[in-house]
Amino acid sequence: MAKSPVCLTRITTSSLPALIRAFKDNKTKDLTVADKAMRFSTLNAQDGTKTSLSSSVARGGNGKIRYGLDDQDHLSAIKVIHLLGAVKDPSRSPRIEIKKPVAPMPSFPLPHISKEIAIQNAVSDLPITHLWLVGRDIYVEMPAMRIDLFEIMADPKAFTQAIPDLNDRHRVINALMLQIVRGLKKCHDKNVAVLDLKLENLMLDSEGVAHLIDFGGAVEVDASKKAYGPQGTPEYMPEELLNRYADFQHAMNERKPYVDEIGYDGMAADIWELGWVLCMLSPEAMTAFMKLTEAEQNSLSMLYLEWFKKPDGPKYAHIGAFFDTLHRVDPALHDMVHTRMLTPKASDRAGIAELETWLLQRQPAADNIKEQTACAHAWGQWQQFVNHHPKAKEQDAVKEKLHAYRLGCLASPEPHKHHEHAISGAWIALGVSAAVLVGAFMARQGPRAFLR
Repeated sequence: MAKSPVCLTRITTSSLPALIRAFKDNKTKDLTVADKAMRFSTLNAQDGTKTSLSSSVARGGNGKIRYGLDDQDHLSAIKVIHLLGAVKDPSRSPRIEIKKPVAPMPSFPLPHISKEIAIQNAVSDLPITHLWLVGRDIYVEMPAMRIDLFEIMADPKAFTQAIPDLNDRHRVINALMLQIVRGLKKCHDKNVAVLDLKLENLMLDSEGVAHLIDFGGAVEVDASKKAYGPQGTPEYMPEELLNRYADFQHAMNERKPYVDEIGYDGMAADIWELGWVLCMLSPEAMTAFMKLTEAEQNSLSMLYLEWFKKPDGPKYAHIGAFFDTLHRVDPALHDMVHTRMLTPKASDRAGIAELETWLLQRQPAADNIKEQTACAHAWGQWQQFVNHHPKAKEQDAVKEKLHAYRLGCLASPEPHKHHEHAISGAWIALGVSAAVLVGAFMARQGPRAFLR
């Protein structure tokens, strides 16, 4: 039998200080965590709002992702952040702003969550709409997107088959580049450095438009554009962050506080990571990237920096092949990335406004590709590819199941437990039937029938 809906507190993001006070004052005893044995559950807020909740569909560095479906049939993505376990392993989530010595393992990362929410609502076009208080967890609710760019670009063959014309592919890629650059420009205009820019953190909506997500590593920089401490994903870090990341890990292993008094240009670090994103939007270059070993992919920036200094070294042949491919299919992009973005010296990197201007000069139609007659067909193919991707279809299936669950047409226990219950029920039914037959036999033959 399904458990009754869970009664929770749902608040707007403007009430975040009250949420923090509630946690610090330990005023959450009347709240219960949703039953983890349930495949689906219902968030039943005190204000009458109900949201049907799926099981976990993905897991990130700071928490797991679930889908929610409200009474108006709107699908949302909900990040579940457990306060006490969010930074148990600092080496996997080194996202602490560090200017002075701090404890190596903070046990109460609410300020970090508060900062992420404030930054996302200030710079993103995917604002966090509500927060759910669930025991010691925070459920962060935002609009659901279709699929991330890495899932799309990880199969270059499918991409080229979906948009077979080379010129059409270039139109779509340039439009995506401009959307990403403008999203980053909005952050830089508000003095925010993202510091974890990668294909996995770029989501596509049902129109095929790219959006920046995950501001867990983002920081507000000061007047000198300085950021402090290692942030982001090591595979795509520039040299100045790789050095800090190594120092940070060493400090953690030695259980010593880590201090970064010098800082680095956070916006220039974003440009480096953007360089990798633009490279991987080329299906030909992405094909070369997928041929790299897992170890090479996981140390991409480090290998590139070594290849940059010794391009003829046989050890870095695969990295060289990646950029040779990019140069062959898109020389202009190769030159921009190689000379103005993926440069070891931060001061040599382009500014975000320069990149926006370059992209508009490269393809003026990229500014409003959906309205351009010559490009509308290409963008239509892209939209169809995004919405018919297997991952997008999985989302559609989850939404249908959530809808059925909300209407009471779908049982909530997990499938294997439901199966166990069904087997047990069958044995019980068989036992009852046998007892009835034996009783009838005894009533007819008498108690001595079994002694004959």
